[in-house]
Amino acid sequence: MLCLICLSLSGCTRGNTQSTVICNNDENSSYLEVISKALPSYTVTIEKRNHTMFSSLNAGNEVEVFNVQAMPALESGVATHWYPHYLATVIIAVDRDRTDARIDGWNDLPAAGEAIGYLDHYPDRHLLMGAIAYGLEGEDFTLKKAADLLETLHVENRLALKAFDAPIVICYDYQVASLIKNGRNMEIVLPNEGTLTYQKGLLSNMEIFFSGDVESLLLSGGFRLMDGRCDDALYADAADYKRAAVVTDYDRLNTAFQDVPRVFRRDVQHIHLYTSADGREHQLFALVYMALIHVNSPWFDEIRFRLNSSTIEIEPPAGRVWMQGGADVGRRSVEYRECEALGEEIKQALTQVRQQVRESVAAANAPKVAQTCPLCGATTTPDASGRCEYCGGAMQG
Repeated sequence: MLCLICLSLSGCTRGNTQSTVICNNDENSSYLEVISKALPSYTVTIEKRNHTMFSSLNAGNEVEVFNVQAMPALESGVATHWYPHYLATVIIAVDRDRTDARIDGWNDLPAAGEAIGYLDHYPDRHLLMGAIAYGLEGEDFTLKKAADLLETLHVENRLALKAFDAPIVICYDYQVASLIKNGRNMEIVLPNEGTLTYQKGLLSNMEIFFSGDVESLLLSGGFRLMDGRCDDALYADAADYKRAAVVTDYDRLNTAFQDVPRVFRRDVQHIHLYTSADGREHQLFALVYMALIHVNSPWFDEIRFRLNSSTIEIEPPAGRVWMQGGADVGRRSVEYRECEALGEEIKQALTQVRQQVRESVAAANAPKVAQTCPLCGATTTPDASGRCEYCGGAMQG
């Protein structure tokens, strides 16, 4: 809290104070060189394997991220400034020195007869699979058809996770542009079924002031700008990019992405482990429904007993990583609702008994009134049992 106060008092700009920009560990990108020129007073380095985007931001650094990471971070207050610099469209790259297979879209990959490269690290495995799923199923995509496609390649031992060693690669267009600049005879294919275009840039908690013409630096570095401008010799025709949808529904996309690690490991690679594949797969809510009765007694204050004989296990709903506990979770289970109904019945019964006892106590403590015994005719005050003190007969029938 004290650090946050100090940061707020110091203003939202860092000026020329030394800071660090952390770029993605992408061997086919010149973004590090571009940012080094655009921010000469900054230290620019490559991300470390064990450092997450959030830990880097918390340490006061600027980080290179995709828009699907940046927008939720801005909405949640994790970051305050987002500088999108270039477009990253998921494409199929074909090395024409190594294969003459005709590739027009996702559905041509199984019949190509070649190894297919795929980037299997975060967040690329999520973004690539999302683009394939969008192309094969449309806006309301699941991951099923994308998983079926990748599974087919894996079963045939043609899914190469060392992506750029393969003659055909599923990757981003800017990566292929870098390979073309370095002399590779690569063809960029925008799948005819469709694909997705993401944005990449810098995410920060401070305002950044760039030096020079950043757009010119990005163009010379082989990137495709936010308005689509690029070096035509490195990219596909502009008309082909009409098949690529620009990501706008970040909640929808991130909800689907939560299942990518599990789907990829279970349904594509057929890896079966005793531990969770993604931190969510085995997440269950184990619930116990307890009744608590407060007792006015000199020996104890309350009675607790359990209504369900076995633990109620509830899986989290699709698309949600965290859920609130208690009744909101429990009511997803029929067993929980049955225990809840039983608990309500017990509550009502005990409440009724409590009221009856209170009425009996009140009646017993009420002032005694003299009455005429209907049996002996004597005027008497009934005892605690309601009997005449003279003849012992019941005062009331």
